[in-house]
This record gives sequence, structure tokens and C-alpha cells, in this order.
Amino acid sequence: MTQSATETPWSERLALSVAQEVRRHRQRLGVSAQQLSERCAELGMPIQRSVLANMESGRRSTVTVAEVLILAAALDVAPAQLVFPVGYEETCEALPNRTLEPIDAVDWFAGNAPSRGLPRSTGAKPVWVLRQYRDLLAEIRFHISALEQTRERIAALTDEGKEKEKSKAAVEEKLHSVEAGDATVDPSWVELGKVFLDGLQRSERELERALVREREFIERHEHTLMRQGKEIAAVRRRITEEGWALPYLPKDIEPYVLPWNDVESWVVPWPENLDSSHE
Repeated sequence: MTQSATETPWSERLALSVAQEVRRHRQRLGVSAQQLSERCAELGMPIQRSVLANMESGRRSTVTVAEVLILAAALDVAPAQLVFPVGYEETCEALPNRTLEPIDAVDWFAGNAPSRGLPRSTGAKPVWVLRQYRDLLAEIRFHISALEQTRERIAALTDEGKEKEKSKAAVEEKLHSVEAGDATVDPSWVELGKVFLDGLQRSERELERALVREREFIERHEHTLMRQGKEIAAVRRRITEEGWALPYLPKDIEPYVLPWNDVESWVVPWPENLDSSHE
């Protein structure tokens, strides 16, 4: 479809749509154009109240990227929400004469898999790969935390076991004293002591089973951390090979990743289906 001579250019239609979303969210917050102008100034980019008025009325036919970003921050919304009316309109014109649901347009805007009707963003691979990297960091941090918590539980169970061992030793010593004819120990205490000793022994067995389970959790977390460390090393290698800026490797994650940096044969291969999943 070609644009007629009298049709409003798509860029102007898009600017008007952004202006409408600015007004919608400004009214949602209950702030005036002057207050919004002042908030933009506080964030570091003044936008005059008259500019906002002209924008919302349609007298201003352009909106810059910088304005979209600062207005989104001032209105406490995602920038894409000003470009595409998510939650308020059934469709939007993401590109000239290409209409689709706003949420699909937001996904495309954010570098996700393109929806039908939009071109495939082959240049968005850095977005996909770095998201994968970020997700892997979150996953490995979860298991690092779980490992630390498991070790803390093992330490607590071990301390509890030591206390029970002391109590058991004291009861056994007292029972031995009775058997040896110690008259200072009340004979009526013997049955009570045996019941107490039996309870301590059962508790010790339960503690030992709990320790076995926790040690199994340790092994699982350590195995998972090793695998995830390899995966992160593989992604970092991919990033380097592509010539992209290598992201920061957090200090708490380094011990699980650095051992695999120079071990090609041990690094998990890059998933072949990653790129195809965005087609």
C-alpha cells in the first residue's frame, strides 16, 4: 500500500499516537502539563509546558527519542508504552500500514521474536544472547544462594547433633553409675533415663537422615553450578567471537566460570536452536 499525497505521513501519525499516550498516562497520574514539565526538568531534560500542550493537541508533529525516554521516566511507564498503546487499544500501526496488537509491537521493539507482519530482526542477536547471559547469571545466583543455605542447614544440624551427643553421653554415664551401684542416683530415675536415652537415639537417627539429604542437595547444587558455569563461559566465548562488548562477570560468580574459560572441550556448545527460535 502506498501513501497518498493527502494522507498524514506515518511519522506524524506515530507522533500523535505518542502524544495521546502521554496525555493518557498524565491524566492517569492526575498531574498537570506543568507538573509533568517540572518532573522532566528534575530528571535532567526540561520540556516546556507549551511543548507538551502542542504535542498533546497535535500541533506538534514530531517527537524525539530523547523526549519519549524522559517522558516515560516522568510518567513511570516503559518507553515502549508511549510508542505503542498497550492495554488501551486493540491494534496499532507499528510500521507504515502494518497493523498488529500493541503487545506484539512492544515485543518487537524490545528485540524479541518478531510477530507476523514485521520484518525479522536479524541484527537483534546481541539482544537475544545478552538476555540469555543475564538469565544464566540469575539462575546461577539462585543455586549459589541455595548452596549457601544448605551448608548453613548442615552446620546447624551438625551443632544440634553434637548437643544431643553430649546429652546422650551424660545419660549413659548416669545409667552406668546406677549399674555400678552408685547410691547417689535415685533408682527410680533409671526408667526415665532409659526413655530419654531412647528418644535421643531416635533423634540422632533422624538427624543423620536429614544430614544425608542435605549432603545430597549439596552434590546436586554443586553439579548444577558446574554445568551453569560452563554455560556462562560458552556464552561469554560466543560474545567475544561475535566482537560484542563482553559484559561484566560478577565476583561471586567468577569461581564457577573462570575454570572453563580456556577448556574448549568442556564448555557446553552454544544452543543451535537459539537463533532459530527467533525466526
